[in-house]
Amino acid sequence: MNMINVSHLNKKFQDKTVLLDVSFSIQEGRITGILGKNGAGKTTLLKILLNLIDKTSGTVDYTFQNKHIPYGNRALYRNVAAVLESVDNLYDYLTGRQNINYFLNLSGISPASKTSEINSLFKKFDLSSAIDQRVGQYSRGMKQKLALISCLVSDASLLFLDEPTLGLDFVASRTLIRQIKEINQQLHKTIILTSHQADVLEKLVDDVLLIDNQKVRFFGPYEEFQKTFSSFGFVVVSSHFSFKANNAITVDSSDDGKRVTTTFKTLKDQQEFLKKLLEHGITVHAVQNRYPSLDELLRLVF
Repeated sequence: MNMINVSHLNKKFQDKTVLLDVSFSIQEGRITGILGKNGAGKTTLLKILLNLIDKTSGTVDYTFQNKHIPYGNRALYRNVAAVLESVDNLYDYLTGRQNINYFLNLSGISPASKTSEINSLFKKFDLSSAIDQRVGQYSRGMKQKLALISCLVSDASLLFLDEPTLGLDFVASRTLIRQIKEINQQLHKTIILTSHQADVLEKLVDDVLLIDNQKVRFFGPYEEFQKTFSSFGFVVVSSHFSFKANNAITVDSSDDGKRVTTTFKTLKDQQEFLKKLLEHGITVHAVQNRYPSLDELLRLVF
């Protein structure tokens, strides 16, 4: 079931177009990663989906537990929670527990009814020893975890995570990635996230929404994203051929005298190059297509 349906969404700030004719659907229970260069409109899109800023035109519809919620309806906030990189909504002078209790009270939920769940979540995120410490004493990673706890304890079924591992060290980032995956798999939360860190997205996302030049350039499963933007590589083995000395064949590659590994952006380019090799009497012993890492894919795309 689709939890969010976006159709022909447009957003302008005065005369500047930020999002142009954006359409996609978010499926329940999946993790969707929003990709794009700085200024592509990723955070703007998140804020529109959260109804924090208004759209210029187009439609955004939500479905939670088979109930339709129109755009702008405050019932949305009973079903969604967000951790936005640009918004620090934790209170340093309150303890971790007091912060959570405060947000529960704002949502009309009794903290007393959530005591066991709160303790369990603090344990899950390795924050039990800091539950009664003031948040001003927390590290950045601890604050990120506390913000996630505040999302989870509210019973929201849809989570928006904007740069969830930004500023974290390697260990803290890996831990948080694992915990976000567990949130999705064990608690069945639908998650929409943005990140500039390819390894974060590669480990987490089921679907990719790629925004380029204000438009949706790709939307679909991560595996299809790999196939669409993958490079085509092959290995040539020849003991009587110096690849670099042959001026008729020009393409970036590695060459150790016997083995040539070459990558191409399209299958057509690969086929044309293989044809050139055969025309020059070069024996091709192996052709191996491969899927590059997300970091390589993003370099190819941008």
